[in-house]
Amino acid sequence: MTDMKPNDFNPEKIIEQGRKLRNEQIVDVDEESIQFVLMVIGDYIFGADATQIKEIVPPAKITFVPGLPDYFLGLIHLRGDLEAVVDLGKILGLSSKPDSELSRILMLRKDDLSVGVCVDYVSDIADIPVSKISKESEFGHASARPHLQGQFEFKSSVVSIVDLMSILRFIQPKTTGSSDASS
Repeated sequence: MTDMKPNDFNPEKIIEQGRKLRNEQIVDVDEESIQFVLMVIGDYIFGADATQIKEIVPPAKITFVPGLPDYFLGLIHLRGDLEAVVDLGKILGLSSKPDSELSRILMLRKDDLSVGVCVDYVSDIADIPVSKISKESEFGHASARPHLQGQFEFKSSVVSIVDLMSILRFIQPKTTGSSDASS
């Protein structure tokens, strides 16, 4: 038998104890958040703003095109159009496995430029509160830094935010009249 009397029941105390046991943070549902597509490249997790991605497609037969930089994997045929595909891992200075059954191609479009970005696999889609996003990234590869916008923690892992529009600017041919000297 317990010493607890029926009048000692305190639902607020029980709820608070449950929150402590779950070890979860309560998120304000009214707080602004950004939806990220989480992708894995090598041993690292990256997130990209979902609004920068037109669609995610499974791996397709990639036709090699000679004479292009090593990060260009080649061309795919997608619904009647030829689309260039690049290896995001190589652009970020990482080793990747773009030929896996789990790999995915993230199709990006800005204005009249459309490119597929190959990643090892897409692991999740998550809404991250803006207050949980750090503007600084601790990711160590120098070649990746120009393309990173910050980081956040998700399920006990650090996720670096990659700016896919920066990737588009990086691969855009210099002959198209682009005046972006920082590329």
